[in-house]
Amino acid sequence: MEKTIKEAADLLKKSPRVLQQMCRDGAIPARREGRGWLVDVSGLVPGGRRRRSAERPPPAECPRQRAVASCVGEILDIFSAGFAGLAREERLAAYIPAEDAGARWRNAVRMTALGMVVRLGRDLGLATNDLHGDARLRGRTQVPELQSVQRTTSLSALRMCDAMLEDQGDMPTVARERYEVIRGRALAEVAAARAKNRCTCGACRADRPVR
Repeated sequence: MEKTIKEAADLLKKSPRVLQQMCRDGAIPARREGRGWLVDVSGLVPGGRRRRSAERPPPAECPRQRAVASCVGEILDIFSAGFAGLAREERLAAYIPAEDAGARWRNAVRMTALGMVVRLGRDLGLATNDLHGDARLRGRTQVPELQSVQRTTSLSALRMCDAMLEDQGDMPTVARERYEVIRGRALAEVAAARAKNRCTCGACRADRPVR
């Protein structure tokens, strides 16, 4: 049952301004209607909380997120085979304490690898917020290695990767060639999952077959 902001505010014992912010933040189920919002008050109790029985199920697995996650190891191998053997929380860590020149070099390489993982996600249609894990900035990644990555870090890494790929040196040429193979396989994986895809992210909704 949908209500206007004013009607919902009276029902939920919230001020219209607070309720409007909750709509923007996605804290309650609502949709845009012209310049305002319509709030789905089904299952909500005063205060805007959900009844336990009305809690939303976890989001459906996204085939795009799954494709990115499955390619992390291969992308790391482009730059250094040793990175793929690290623990997941370390593989794409943007900064590891650098006690020598070798450690500083590995940090720079990690940032470029992180950027390539983000580039793959963007090439598959995922939004920036789908590729980082900072909940304060609406991060919603399903890629384990990106759970601790902040939004600004992912964007900085993306710029580093794109700059590297535009260079005409030997290493960027090899990286481009290997990335295109990875990208092609990821696109094919997403296409194969299209018929059974139940993900509600923007890219998957837009890609859903018209019935």
